[in-house]
Amino acid sequence: MAKRGEITDSLGRYAIGMESALVAFAVGGAFVSYHYNEMLWHFFALSMALERVAVTQAAAAAQRIDAPAKPLPKAGVPIREPEPEFAWD
Repeated sequence: MAKRGEITDSLGRYAIGMESALVAFAVGGAFVSYHYNEMLWHFFALSMALERVAVTQAAAAAQRIDAPAKPLPKAGVPIREPEPEFAWD
């Protein structure tokens, strides 16, 4: 998504960092007992959170691009304030 420009560069850097950390963890984790592998669950949670942020950011960017532009009011025409939805008694 970062290469296609759907998300910001900083979020792409976070993804590269997660990939690098996961590779380092897998290599290092191959030499320790299974008791130290709870960090794997942290990687799962962080990668799912990063994916959710990236998808949300890409959807927001697509919505801004695809949204039709609102027409501007004509010059000299006052903009009407919206009516309040409730009234205080």
